[in-house]
Amino acid sequence: MNNDDFLKPMVGTMGETRVIIGAYSAINGPDAIPLQGLEITKDELRAVVRHHAELLLSVDQCWADGQSGSWEIRQYPYSSERVNYFEQFLGSDEVEAIFKDVYKDFKTE
Repeated sequence: MNNDDFLKPMVGTMGETRVIIGAYSAINGPDAIPLQGLEITKDELRAVVRHHAELLLSVDQCWADGQSGSWEIRQYPYSSERVNYFEQFLGSDEVEAIFKDVYKDFKTE
């Protein structure tokens, strides 16, 4: 089992019906495939990190409310992995500042 196996959808049956749990295009489907040769600006990368920070906060809130589902179980490690990857390009101070800004915005809503 490789490290990303937990992100894959689970396939099973309920009676005679085939059931797929946790199939999310942006996490484990065609929309999750990196685009080769893509050039991105630092500002655009900050927006991507902000997006993942917001998703992580959303999952944190679900868990704080005592809720969990297959999306949360996959989204949290996926977004964490992406942020950790992008940190090498932006630096830890800049990523931390983005997260502080996201959490500040959340608290004022």
